[in-house]
Amino acid sequence: MPGQFATFLANHDQNRAISQLSGSADKAAVAASLLLTSPGVPFIYYGEEIGMPGKKPDEDLRRPMQWSAEAQAGFTTGSPWRTPDSNYTLTNVAAQSVDPASLFSHYRALLALRNQHAALRVGSLNLVRANNPGVFADLRLSAGEAVLVLVNLTQDPIADYALTLDQSALASGAYAAASLMGSGPFAGLTVADGGGFKDYKPAMSLPAYGTIVIQLQK
Repeated sequence: MPGQFATFLANHDQNRAISQLSGSADKAAVAASLLLTSPGVPFIYYGEEIGMPGKKPDEDLRRPMQWSAEAQAGFTTGSPWRTPDSNYTLTNVAAQSVDPASLFSHYRALLALRNQHAALRVGSLNLVRANNPGVFADLRLSAGEAVLVLVNLTQDPIADYALTLDQSALASGAYAAASLMGSGPFAGLTVADGGGFKDYKPAMSLPAYGTIVIQLQK
């Protein structure tokens, strides 16, 4: 299928994603949103989903998976090839699994959404212009489904924004906006002939480093 390239944030030969993002879990969540709502076949390097850090040399990019706060990060009762990172007592799967606001929970929600909605897996990509550089937006279209993705790339809420798309394969008419991710309510959308729209503002404000995913319903 067209566009099904392998996509990733980092791999075993690169500094880990959160280490490239100054250790910010919020920025790592934004990166996850961009990866998992975009075209392609996404690959997640183990530990990325909990924010495991790691910088060169290579051995420190491949430390044991941090499963829990137990000895050796719950990875083994023996001696691992590399000592776990010192943050494992706080950054681990067990702790983040029970925290709905954790990076791990965000990854799980995004993966579930991607699995449930074909538009996010195999839909066409239509980049939507935002008049605020802090906002990323795109429209994903598959047979019978239209999904709009908005990501606030900044550390502050954004209320001053509007979205414009010149043309797409979206049929003209009025659409309701149903929330797939993020808190509503969301304003409906009127699509012109040619599949475009102008100055659309689905939410009054976009939360800091927030992700909103909307299904457009006829």
